[in-house]
Formats: sequence, structure tokens, C-alpha cells
Amino acid sequence: MKYPFIAAMLSACAVASNAEPMDPLGGHRWNHRVLIAFANDSADSRAGTLRTSLAEASCELGDRDIVIGWILSEGASRVGEVAVSDEIAASLRSGLGIQPGEFAVLLIGKDGGVKARYGDVPALSAVFALIDGMPMRRSEMRSSPSGCSGQD
Repeated sequence: MKYPFIAAMLSACAVASNAEPMDPLGGHRWNHRVLIAFANDSADSRAGTLRTSLAEASCELGDRDIVIGWILSEGASRVGEVAVSDEIAASLRSGLGIQPGEFAVLLIGKDGGVKARYGDVPALSAVFALIDGMPMRRSEMRSSPSGCSGQD
């Protein structure tokens, strides 16, 4: 499942300040995969569960070039280290078919397409298995084996 209209939709947004990119996902295209979580706020228990899982898997995330995004209906949104305005967050939500306050986690591939959508906290092992089965990732693994202990 892909959403090729994401870039076009974001470029149609109102002009943002010079400090904020219009397309917070576009800067990652071809360099990173983005695991982006949508929640009402940071107090959502599912967001807390996901944060804990992500903290425990930092090496695996790095090996797979994954950047984390948090798009919150109430509170500060970010993609990686970049803050995302409420306006851009709303555009992302709308463009991806996510209602304000809805919890969802999406995996965006390096090509910018949506590779998976989860309505609850995904098992990171399943996310990693999905990524590891992708042709681009298999090529990456051949050229640069994992540096995480316990992995091949």
C-alpha cells in the first residue's frame, strides 16, 4: 500500500516559516525509513508502550535507518529532531487518513510510500521482519551486516 500523493499534498500546504520544512518526511526520502506514530497526546498509554519498545531497540532502529516521528493532536509533534507545526501535523493526518486523536503507527519506506499501518502498538520484531524482507534492506544487509549484538 502506497500513498504517492503525500509529497504533492504537503507541497500544497500553506507557506511555513523558514525554520520548518513543508514536508517533514521528504527530507528522509531515500535516506531513512520513518516509523511515525499518531496519538492524541504523549500521555496516551500506547504511546508510552511504544516509546519503551523503541528505547529498547535503538541499535536495531539505527541498523535499519529508522527515524521516529510523533504526530500529536495535543502537544508538540516531531519527525526525528525536527519540530512539526500543528498545521503540518494536521496536513499529515489528513493526507494519511488519520482522524485527530486516533492512535496509529505507520511505516514509511525510503521511497516515501506507506509500507504498513498499525491501529495499535506494533511488535517491533514484526516491523523489523517486514523491513528485512524488503529488497532495498536485503541489499543493505549484504553490503553492511548488522552491528547489533545477537544479530547476523
